[in-house]
Amino acid sequence: MFAYAKFIGEPTEYVLNQLIATVLAKDKDFQSWLADNPGSHGTGAGELRARPASAVRPAEPSAGELRARRCRF
Repeated sequence: MFAYAKFIGEPTEYVLNQLIATVLAKDKDFQSWLADNPGSHGTGAGELRARPASAVRPAEPSAGELRARRCRF
């Protein structure tokens, strides 16, 4: 995970969040449950953090990022 994060130029937290989101999106039982239980399922205000300013992507993608876009989640 650390190597992939470095490869695409993103923080490891971003990679982990994308992996989790991908797994949850493919879980049909969970998606069905979400459809039956609409509304916010967040952990509460203030517990979610924005990406740090250092994690903002540069205007021009790096060569590694261009390669990674072809194999993103």
